[in-house]
Amino acid sequence: MDARVRRSLMYVPGSSEKMLVKSRHVAADTLVYDLEDSVAQHRKGAAQHMVLQALQAAPEQGPELAVRINAPSMQRDLAKEDLEVVLQSHRVQAIVVPKWESVDDLDVVAEAARSLTQYTPSAPLALVLSIESACALLHMPQMLTEAKARMEAWEHRVSLAALLFASEDYCAATRIQRTRDRQSLLFPRSQLVTTARAYGLQAIAYLEEECRDGAHLGFDGKQVIHPAQLDTVHTAFSPSEEGTLPSLTQTWALRGPFGRRTNVARRTTKAQ
Repeated sequence: MDARVRRSLMYVPGSSEKMLVKSRHVAADTLVYDLEDSVAQHRKGAAQHMVLQALQAAPEQGPELAVRINAPSMQRDLAKEDLEVVLQSHRVQAIVVPKWESVDDLDVVAEAARSLTQYTPSAPLALVLSIESACALLHMPQMLTEAKARMEAWEHRVSLAALLFASEDYCAATRIQRTRDRQSLLFPRSQLVTTARAYGLQAIAYLEEECRDGAHLGFDGKQVIHPAQLDTVHTAFSPSEEGTLPSLTQTWALRGPFGRRTNVARRTTKAQ
């Protein structure tokens, strides 16, 4: 399993100059500069270069720096453009691949990494794979097996680091109705954690996951959209002095991404 700690993956909209600047002072384990859902279509090109600048300006001793590209499964050419721009920075340590549906989606990232000298078998580009559909959930074992088989062809310039459960997209794709106790999503969440463990990967919970619940299911971390969430998330996904994860119940009603009012349990970052 990837040795890096990823208790918190905090999203920063790639088209918001204000949020990109503020992210320099955030103590998340991983900062995810987002080029996908939080960026309106007409601002995709501008956001690519804004994220490149943010990567270059990020503190040297700060969080892991990741970029969520546009989904290769849906917009392959745009995903390639994202990588062509942001990988000009040698600071990118991980790529979040949304709507992962096929091993071919990873070829886009692997080919980009192979052309760059900063990614090597001893320091590969980490891949965080977002599961957002029933097909992706059911085909995870086959896709991961095939991805591992392609590592030699990819010259080990990339590595499989984590599986991420995107519950909102999953519910939309499967017509599952979300319930307050999250029991309607117990199967896919448990399946993702089980598969992650079987393949030596981390499991990352979605925005709506309560910390206690996610930790008890075996998730390693959680996605967040506001710095005020970080202390609670880090506590929930860190071992206690007894070596077990603490039991926490935490309800957030706070200001959304860097200041806007939101209910964290029900919203994700919207397009800027």
